[in-house]
Amino acid sequence: MHKNNYFLNILFNDRKKIILSPHYDDFILSLGGTALKWSRRGRLIEDWVIFSNSNYLVDDHMGNKDISKNRIRVVSAIRLKEEQNAIKRIGNVKIKLLHQNEALIRKHDEKEHPHRFPCGFNEQKDKKTMKNIHKLLRPLFLKDVQIFAPLAIQEHIDHFIIRQVVAELIHSNKSKCQVFFYEDLPYAAYALKKEWENTNNFIRKNNLIPLTVSINLNSKLRLLDFYNTQTDKYYYEGVAKRANEIKNTKTTCEKIYFVLK
Repeated sequence: MHKNNYFLNILFNDRKKIILSPHYDDFILSLGGTALKWSRRGRLIEDWVIFSNSNYLVDDHMGNKDISKNRIRVVSAIRLKEEQNAIKRIGNVKIKLLHQNEALIRKHDEKEHPHRFPCGFNEQKDKKTMKNIHKLLRPLFLKDVQIFAPLAIQEHIDHFIIRQVVAELIHSNKSKCQVFFYEDLPYAAYALKKEWENTNNFIRKNNLIPLTVSINLNSKLRLLDFYNTQTDKYYYEGVAKRANEIKNTKTTCEKIYFVLK
């Protein structure tokens, strides 16, 4: 059997799929096409939104500086509703909120990366959050499930923290789960050569096997329509760009990496 097909059989087996989504939209942006295929096969999916305490709305640069309780409550409710509407279209998905504060609430800045998102680990802002996530995720690795974590391409700090925690936990001798990493979108579409070098070093270090999953791009893009307060033209273009870059013959794809123990 072709290697990609062998590992695709693992990807689509009947184990529950647990998606570690940094924010409300990351699951759909990165794995929306694969999720639609899982649902059609009756697979159970859980959408774990790690940084579910949010104050971010696209293009609201002044508002995104507001970290008051009211701003967080209102924005988090808006974003949760958008996520709920999107996953209804998929089916077989349950949402679990982990109630961690996203980067802007932890006093990161939107402009830490040239593409305008928080980037760079800051011990004062991030160390406690990383410990919290480690504690929350550790029991999950003792279960017979499949876990999907972000590769943190371009290293948005929230994505990076999750990746680092998962990288530590996969080496536990007690681990029973199967672990995959997914390409964060739209970040994967716009990453520079040096940023891909960092990602590829992580892939090699952790013995990850790349898999290409054929998807219906138009169906995936329609899921993005539910995220009115999050997505703009840049997101749609990035998702389409990457799906076409990694085409499997004539079919657009998503790329996922299996942790080979």
